[in-house]
Amino acid sequence: MIKTILFLALGLLLLRRTETVLSLKMNSLASFEDFERTFNQFYRLENNSLQAVFLGKSTVKWAVSPIQLYADSNITSYNLATNMQPIQAGYYLLKEVFENQSPKVVFCDISTLFKNEEEDSAWHIVMDNTPVSWNKVDTALSLAERKADGKYFLSVMSPLYFYHNRWEQLTQHDFMKPDNPDHDYMAGYYMTSAVGGTGLTFENVNAEVKAMKATAGFKKEYTDGIYTEYEIDEKLYQIILDQSAVEYMTKMKELCKAHNAELVMMKIPTNGMPQLYYASWSYDKYQAAKKVCDQIGVAFLDMVYDEAYRAEIDWKKDVIDGGQHFNIRGAEKITKCITAYCEQLGLEKEINEYYWQCADEYNNVKKVCMLQSEFDFEQYINRVLEDDDYTVIISAQNDFQASLTEETARHLMKLGLQSSFIGGVRESFIGIMDHHKIIYEAISSRRIEYADFLPGGGKIEVISSGLNTGACSSVKINGEEYSPDRCGLNFVVFDNSTNMVVDSVTFNTSVPGAAGYRDSTVIADYLFEYKKAVVSVHE
Repeated sequence: MIKTILFLALGLLLLRRTETVLSLKMNSLASFEDFERTFNQFYRLENNSLQAVFLGKSTVKWAVSPIQLYADSNITSYNLATNMQPIQAGYYLLKEVFENQSPKVVFCDISTLFKNEEEDSAWHIVMDNTPVSWNKVDTALSLAERKADGKYFLSVMSPLYFYHNRWEQLTQHDFMKPDNPDHDYMAGYYMTSAVGGTGLTFENVNAEVKAMKATAGFKKEYTDGIYTEYEIDEKLYQIILDQSAVEYMTKMKELCKAHNAELVMMKIPTNGMPQLYYASWSYDKYQAAKKVCDQIGVAFLDMVYDEAYRAEIDWKKDVIDGGQHFNIRGAEKITKCITAYCEQLGLEKEINEYYWQCADEYNNVKKVCMLQSEFDFEQYINRVLEDDDYTVIISAQNDFQASLTEETARHLMKLGLQSSFIGGVRESFIGIMDHHKIIYEAISSRRIEYADFLPGGGKIEVISSGLNTGACSSVKINGEEYSPDRCGLNFVVFDNSTNMVVDSVTFNTSVPGAAGYRDSTVIADYLFEYKKAVVSVHE
């Protein structure tokens, strides 16, 4: 019997280890798919410590910040949104929530009422990161029944079955334990500085919807010399509710009622051409969603068409991909709307040690994100000055003075620079500020070079060359190049607390407006590494 028990225990251990290796990894520290960490932290929360929970798709994950909500109102919440999360998966997660938490309000994204394909990958993000329980078994059985696939139960309950064909895709990362796997100082939110705006407005979207609804369908065909004209009944734009999603929304309401919580269906603003992006929000969808919520008897918070809680989004600055997901600027606006709504509900405010501990890490990352997402020259200087632990290196390239105005020069003087920038032509310039103190400054009609050591010990080498002497900008730290090397003023910002570069940007002062430019891939790497550094400090 002892041998049998040991054999079974060893078999289960090997099975679990194999599942862990083969499973698709979504636990890369600081990445937007770091779901394992998000769920691990959720299950480690003190029982009955949450007053609000957020469920839904990635639009919610990138837009709702529980730490900001707490900082603004002392209301504790957690963001359990995942990629493409259907309402059915939200219902399963809600049952998980009520096992250890007693939130007074549950916010759920309403988008999937209109498209709810329940993709396998979306379910696995949720199921792979929750522990085995009767709730999980019951959900897996229900999924298998609805999909008419008896094997689906094994697929959900055993990742080995679903991921068994990943052998050829395995990398070193699959065999390594993630760093600090249980600590999520964002409480489920994903913060980014990326900017990818759009000029599209909701007025444009509704105009497109109106035009599509008015367009008659036809087909003109020539076959074998015969001309035929057909009418087509298919509509270019129609709103179709997923009845399964409506059913599960009703179940969520009843589950909330049984636990003395209120369900609030919410719509975070999403923009895009309605012909191309199903989640683009129109007034017609708002009316359809409101009608369903009224019929079922649940509250509906629409941050587009509810005047009292409208998020005033700047679609050119607050989004990362033309209107589907938000950067830190947009997320702040969305979270403020939700904060106002929670305060209107009268949620009790309390002190929570975990959220206080997260605040410093969160604010440090937020500070860098705000810096990286700033493209206005004046505001950028102001943000640089907000932190007294930066080393700022400026290296001019080409004809940086061509359109440099007195106002722009005044902004530079805020840094403590003394050079006379106005009136020069194709000059070189280097300025270095450390802890708000200018440690080197030079302007010349010839090429300038500077070398020294940073406070953290790293070697810095800077070159500036105007158009007449080669048009070059170089900022090397320990031999690695960080300057964007573009026409204008090239800024490199070094964070002394982590010994890391956190931003590199060019403001093209050779043309009116001094437009900012960044390499988005490079900046994303800076932020990724900085987020990891913040967590390592926590350890």
